[in-house]
Amino acid sequence: MKYTDYASIIEKQLPQIKPENLLFWNLWCLNYVFEKITTKEYKYYKGFQACFDLLWEMNDTRKIDVRHHPSVKALLSFTDEEYEDLDDFEVNQKAIKECLVGLESILKSLFENNSLPYSSYTHPIDLIDIIVDQIHIDSENTHPAFLTEAQAQFKMLEEITRSVVYYTRKECNRHRM
Repeated sequence: MKYTDYASIIEKQLPQIKPENLLFWNLWCLNYVFEKITTKEYKYYKGFQACFDLLWEMNDTRKIDVRHHPSVKALLSFTDEEYEDLDDFEVNQKAIKECLVGLESILKSLFENNSLPYSSYTHPIDLIDIIVDQIHIDSENTHPAFLTEAQAQFKMLEEITRSVVYYTRKECNRHRM
């Protein structure tokens, strides 16, 4: 599958996601990346793990307000310096960076626009690009990591565009196993 074909399919379906399903979509996409982190010693790991856990709790209970949690405030105050030591070509460090960027995007959108982004689907693909050593934009990609994640995203989008679903963290790997 060509990356351009994959992106076209995804981008056509994104606006059709039911608003109630958007937080789950974002967290489900980030979960792929989060699970690729093998080193928990990164200085901000516990903080962004706490943010990730809080957002999952918000998704699961639909009641929690994460705005005043210290780990959320800390993550939202990150500057580019917090990212500069991360190597974009090392899988573990790229996964950390993709998680940080994805969580920051979700939180900023929630707090500034009272909405959620649609773009979290890019974080697993950006990480897979490092794993497979470059996803081809205009030619066929046959690497199982790319194809499996693309198919998982297509299946998930089919479900969350069709109706409101109340998936919880228990379904964080739905269609990926």
